[in-house]
Amino acid sequence: MLHYHLSWLWYAVAALMLVDAVAYTFGAIGPIRRALNPAEPYCRSSFS
Repeated sequence: MLHYHLSWLWYAVAALMLVDAVAYTFGAIGPIRRALNPAEPYCRSSFS
């Protein structure tokens, strides 16, 4: 019976880890895109 009570905890922890990983990924994309975008308007206009 103890195994049945702990199974929901395992699924809850797995879901939290998945949500945390997705949130970390989206949080890391912003600074990477900002670093890759050129800051000078001249450079940005020459590439488009």
